[in-house]
Amino acid sequence: MTLLSVKDVVASYGDITVLKGISINVNPGEVVSVIGANGAGKSTLLKVIAGLIPATKGSIIFKGEDITQTSPFERVSAGITLVPEGRKIFNSLTVLENLEMGAFNPRARRKKNVLLSQVFELFPELEKMKNRNASTLSGGEGQMLNIARGLMSDPELILFDEVSLGLAPAIVKRIYEAIKAINSKGISVILVEQNIMQSLNICNRFYLLTSGAIRLCGRPSEYGFEEIKKAYFGGVSGA
Repeated sequence: MTLLSVKDVVASYGDITVLKGISINVNPGEVVSVIGANGAGKSTLLKVIAGLIPATKGSIIFKGEDITQTSPFERVSAGITLVPEGRKIFNSLTVLENLEMGAFNPRARRKKNVLLSQVFELFPELEKMKNRNASTLSGGEGQMLNIARGLMSDPELILFDEVSLGLAPAIVKRIYEAIKAINSKGISVILVEQNIMQSLNICNRFYLLTSGAIRLCGRPSEYGFEEIKKAYFGGVSGA
């Protein structure tokens, strides 16, 4: 059974239509990359899946259930978690308190200690600094905390929005190793990135968005890099 099915979704900011009939699927255990230039609609797509922006048309089916009209909290409880772009952590709280905030839904709350052990195994750096105030973390440490807090909700599908943005190459490598480890545990991933090569190297399938529409999709091995690059910059008519 398909884990997530986004069908003909339209989404807007006021009078500006950003997503123009998007359809994507995610199968259990997959990493699906969504690539495209700035303004293509990538982050908007993740926010629609997470319930932060309403779909004005179309439907979102998760584990066979229509969740198009459900709240963000209900979607987290169902198993969908968004790790947002940027340093979206609570600076006034400690690292441990930030992590505990992630386990706010009933399912995650019941297994909070198990989830804590898992995220500390993935990011041992965070365990060493668990009593530090989050405001003292570096950019890379903050991104690790951002990801770990998302994992504390016990997701079946995790949405990563520009996780490598602004980070040093060594930290980017560390983050991508963590994504592979997360996926190896059976958690499905949608990855939004502007870094084409990084994104294609890690995914099972990809969708390339331009101007709110899917221009190309499939397995990276089905296309040459030049073909993908031309589509990225609007050089082909669609797929």
